[in-house]
Amino acid sequence: MPKKPAMLSIERFHEAAKDATEPLAETGITHSFDTEIKAGKDDRSLIFTISTASVDRMGDTIAVDGWKLDNYRKNPVVLWGHDAESLPVARASKVWVEDKKLKAETEFTPLGMARFNDTIFDMLKGKFLNATSVGFQPLKYAFTDDPQRRFGIDFMEQELLEFSIVSVPANPEALIEARSAGIDVGPMIDAYVEQIIKASEGEKLTTILDKLAAKCGMAIVSKERIERIERAATAQRIKSARDRRTRELELVRFKSY
Repeated sequence: MPKKPAMLSIERFHEAAKDATEPLAETGITHSFDTEIKAGKDDRSLIFTISTASVDRMGDTIAVDGWKLDNYRKNPVVLWGHDAESLPVARASKVWVEDKKLKAETEFTPLGMARFNDTIFDMLKGKFLNATSVGFQPLKYAFTDDPQRRFGIDFMEQELLEFSIVSVPANPEALIEARSAGIDVGPMIDAYVEQIIKASEGEKLTTILDKLAAKCGMAIVSKERIERIERAATAQRIKSARDRRTRELELVRFKSY
C-alpha cells in the first residue's frame, strides 16, 4: 500500500518550500476554496466546484489540466475537515474537469443513516456551509516569476488524494442561523468538541475551554458559581429594598411630628 503523505496546509507548505533545496517529496497539501454548489441528479446529491485555475490569496495557481484523478476514483470518499479517522460524509460518484474547473458530484448517505452527515447536507443546502478543501500531493510545481505574485507557487501537476467539506472561513454565526432554521446542529457541535479534544494532547476539557475563553477575553464560570452569584445578588436586592422601605417609614414618622 502506498505510503500516505504528510499533510500540510498551503501556508505551511509555502514556508517549507521556500527553505527546501529540492522539491518536497511525500508531502500532501490541504487547500480551501469558497465553492460553487449546485443540485445534483437526486435529492441527496450535490455538485461542487472544488478547484479552479484562479490565483488564490497566497498568489498560487493550480493547473486544472494537471489533476491526476485515477487513484482518487478508486476510493472517492468525501470527508469532513480532512478527518480521515472518521467515517466519510459522502462519496464522489463523478469527478471531472469542465470549463477550466475541477468538479465533483457527491452522493450523501441516505437520510437517517448518519445524523452528522444529515446535518452537513442540510447546512450545505441551506447555504450555511459553502466551502470545500482539496487534499492533494504536488507532483510538479515551481515558484512563479510574476512580480505581482511574489513567492506564489504554480502547481502544474498534482494528484487528488481527497476533498473535504469545511467551515472556512470559520463562522460561529452559521451554527446559530442554522439552528434557527430548524437544522439539527448538535452533531456539528459534537464534532467540534472532538476535534478540540484530539488537538489537546490529553488535556482536560475544562482546561481547553478555559484557554479558548481566555483568548476571546472571556471566562468559563461553573453553573454552581453562577447560582451562588445570583443568590447573593438576590439577597442584596432584598436587603436594599428593606433598607429603602425602612428609611421611607422613618421619613413618614418624622414628618408626622
